[in-house]
Amino acid sequence: MSSRLSLRRVLLWMGLTLAVVFAWAPPAHAQTRAIEALVRGQPTTISQNEVVEDVLVMGHNVTVEGRVTELLVVLDGDVHLTSTARTGIVVDIGGVIRQDRGAHVEGVYRLSLNAPFWNGTLFGLMVAFGLWAASLAVSVVFVLVAVLIAAGLAGRRLPLASEDASVRRLGLLGVFMTLAVLSVVSLLGMTVIALPLAGIVLAAYVVAGVVGLSAVSLWVGRLVMRGEESRPTWALSLAGAGLMAAFMNIPLIGIVLLCLFWLIGVGCVTQVLLRRRRSR
Repeated sequence: MSSRLSLRRVLLWMGLTLAVVFAWAPPAHAQTRAIEALVRGQPTTISQNEVVEDVLVMGHNVTVEGRVTELLVVLDGDVHLTSTARTGIVVDIGGVIRQDRGAHVEGVYRLSLNAPFWNGTLFGLMVAFGLWAASLAVSVVFVLVAVLIAAGLAGRRLPLASEDASVRRLGLLGVFMTLAVLSVVSLLGMTVIALPLAGIVLAAYVVAGVVGLSAVSLWVGRLVMRGEESRPTWALSLAGAGLMAAFMNIPLIGIVLLCLFWLIGVGCVTQVLLRRRRSR
């Protein structure tokens, strides 16, 4: 009888012990969860039992109580790192980062999108757009003027059209003519009376350069459309001017090419004027 009572007591104590153990055991949802990547567009909380490799949240706030092993990026939202937070790199664009004492963060980067930032960005975009529009307008005007002048030069014998090997000589001639014009303009500009004459010389030089660019466009068009020289002059000039405009719009390189084309064109016009003077 006593043995049965002792057995019952043992079983009762065992049951009570198991009940206490299960009562104090953590619930299933409290176990650590590992997530590789998290992308959300709503308020997000990384709970204390969560481990996430990368997190991207757009337009909402983020609270970190657990671990972000690699990268946490928040766009237009605030970040709150609690005392239990363990994160790698934290990047916040357009928000505020609050870090409680005890939080461990490898690196914090924040970019403020306040009014001065947006004003500077808008100004930079407007300047870039203005430069692009100006470049496009200049290119269109250049192509139109080149085609019109080339159509007027139809049937004329140009140095570039007769001998391709003369390009280097025409370029050097253009350099000498440019230096001569600059010297004359500088000398004339030293006296007030000769200023109008200096302006006339400079204007004549600019006209020669524009006409020369048209001649160069015609030469480039004939090179591009080799074997189709029977096409109209305006078509050859359009092809050449379009190709020249495309290359001249390349940053830095375009300026160098424009100077080369300009000097060759000035040399071409100078060569034509010298031939006319000799033929008289």
